[in-house]
Amino acid sequence: MTRNNGTCEVTSKDIRKVPGTRPRGRPPRSAEPVGDDDTLLAQAFDIFTQWGYEATSLRDMARRMGVSHNLLPLRFGTKAEMWKRAVDLRVGQSSAASFAVLAQVDLPPQERIVKLIRTYCDTAAAHPEVTRLFAIEGIHESWRLDHLVGTFVEPFRRELEALLQALARDGSKPVSAIAFMSLLVNGVGTYYAARPLAERLDTPAEGQENIRDRFVAVLVKAATG
Repeated sequence: MTRNNGTCEVTSKDIRKVPGTRPRGRPPRSAEPVGDDDTLLAQAFDIFTQWGYEATSLRDMARRMGVSHNLLPLRFGTKAEMWKRAVDLRVGQSSAASFAVLAQVDLPPQERIVKLIRTYCDTAAAHPEVTRLFAIEGIHESWRLDHLVGTFVEPFRRELEALLQALARDGSKPVSAIAFMSLLVNGVGTYYAARPLAERLDTPAEGQENIRDRFVAVLVKAATG
C-alpha cells in the first residue's frame, strides 16, 4: 500500500492480500474446472435445439452453462463454428449406428432393413433432440440446413437407396428413398421427439419393444412394396 497526498492507494499486490478478493484476469488454479470440449458442445447442442440458433447468443449460452462469457469464443470461435462442431458431434454420434447397419452389405437386404429400422428406433428414442434439430432447421433455407444435408442427409439417402434397390424383387421399381426417409424421420423420429403427444395416443401397457416392433412391421412392408 502506498500513500499519495495523505490518501491511500491500494495496489494489486495489496488486493491479493485481502481475503475473498482476486485481481482481474485468469481464474485461480483452485477454481472449479469447466467441462471438456465434448461436454460443452453437448450442452450447446441442447441449447440450440431448445431455443434455436437465431435466438441464442454465445453470451446466453455461457450463462446457461455457468461458464465465463469469454470461454466459448476462446474454445470454439464464432457461434456458427460452435454450432457446426456441436452438430457434427451429436448427430455424428447418434447416426453412427444406422450408418453401420447400412454398410453391412454382407447381410441379406431383408435382414438389413429390419435391423436398420430397429436401430433407428432405438437411436430416436435415446436422442429425440436430434429429430428436433432437423425439425427446427428443416423449415427454412440456411447454411445450417446445407450443412445438415451435405454432411448427414445426403450420405444417408445414398446408402438407403442402394438398400432399397437391393430389396426390389423381380425387376420391380424400388421404393423411393426420400419417401422412406420421411417415414423414418417424420414418423419414427417425431414419435419419440414428441413423446408427450405419443403417450396420449399409446396404450399405457404397451412397452418400448412392442412399439418398435410395430414400426418395423409397417416400415418393412413399405420398403418391400
